[in-house]
Amino acid sequence: MKLNTSSISRKKFLQTCGSVLAIGSIAGVSAVSFFRSAKPTKNSAPNDAPTAEKEIIASPYKLASSFVVDGEIQGFELWDDKFIIATQNYVQIHSSLGNLLKSFAIGSDLRDIAVYDGRIYLLFPAGIEVCNMDGGLVYKWDAYSDRSDYCSFAVASGSVYVTDAANKNICKYGIGGNCDLIKNF
Repeated sequence: MKLNTSSISRKKFLQTCGSVLAIGSIAGVSAVSFFRSAKPTKNSAPNDAPTAEKEIIASPYKLASSFVVDGEIQGFELWDDKFIIATQNYVQIHSSLGNLLKSFAIGSDLRDIAVYDGRIYLLFPAGIEVCNMDGGLVYKWDAYSDRSDYCSFAVASGSVYVTDAANKNICKYGIGGNCDLIKNF
């Protein structure tokens, strides 16, 4: 008796299963959309064949993927039911349905964005700007040194933690703008 020696790699198996799952999901969503659109209208007779309604159903994916922004998205954050989207020169605030609520100009060369306690934190290579939701400047902090090259940051418990790639360290800013060097790598 000969044994079957053919095998499939884990990667190929997961790719195949993922494709099957994706196809099944698409078919399921398509079927639900079709049956919703093919239900009888209020004016049709009981024996009439179902007709498609004129209502267009927008999926949650379609709603979330329909943001229109000028330029490349540098970063985004969620705050309450709003999307805060940063491009190279603007911050835009959108509703959860994609409607533009507010837009304001920012400096160029944005590196990162964060939202904390109703304020928008913007990281630039040589400093941090904190704005309110209307775009008004609340705080502006210069970098730790003239050679700083800030890359990313996190905001927690009223402090801002910044990575400085040029100086290979992490800086901690307090609300007053004072900067403490935490770690030098």
